[in-house]
Amino acid sequence: MRWGLCSGDRIGIWSPNNAEWIVLQMAAAKAGLILVTINPAYRIRELEYALNKVGCRALVLIDEFKSSNYIAMLRELAPEIDRCPPGSLKAQNLPHLQGRRSAGK
Repeated sequence: MRWGLCSGDRIGIWSPNNAEWIVLQMAAAKAGLILVTINPAYRIRELEYALNKVGCRALVLIDEFKSSNYIAMLRELAPEIDRCPPGSLKAQNLPHLQGRRSAGK
């Protein structure tokens, strides 16, 4: 909720199964958020389509998995993320994301 999300908002998770995935699933349910699971095998255009189709306002992801660097793919899709203050993303390709970045990233 500190991210500015409200009950009914969609939050995506782009990660293989891990303990954090379960924690997010439970937290999203408690907050009334709709958790959208993004296939960890997705490439950039598939990610863009999925996030826009369902209107995700936030995305939780791991740094990388196997040969996929999720952060680099997200930065390629939304280069604006590195030039905006946290919580104020205005990405042309991902208009629904609000762009909250974690501290230290």
